[in-house]
Amino acid sequence: MWLFIWDEQMDLSEVPVCNCVTSCIAIKKTVELEQRRKLMQFLMHLNEDYDIVRGQILLLDPFPTVNKAYSMIQMVEKRKQVTSSMGATREIAADVLQSGHRNFGEPE
Repeated sequence: MWLFIWDEQMDLSEVPVCNCVTSCIAIKKTVELEQRRKLMQFLMHLNEDYDIVRGQILLLDPFPTVNKAYSMIQMVEKRKQVTSSMGATREIAADVLQSGHRNFGEPE
């Protein structure tokens, strides 16, 4: 959602045009600063559950794009889902084993 709003905002904003013969460092720097601002805004609005991955992203040099950071967050989220489902499966298996040992040879 945020990414679409930023794209729309960029469409409405005037981006300075440079007619330099060589590539303009000022425009490149402006774009980099805008990307960094978006990244910081995205990271600071994350739930505290993502503190570790937020810290890891902030340690990267150079900073990733917002899209790359979002992808990293998605990977962490998928990993959490897999881990929690594996934990639930283990709990069910343990319960089945316990009930099997408890009821083995005993009438219900």
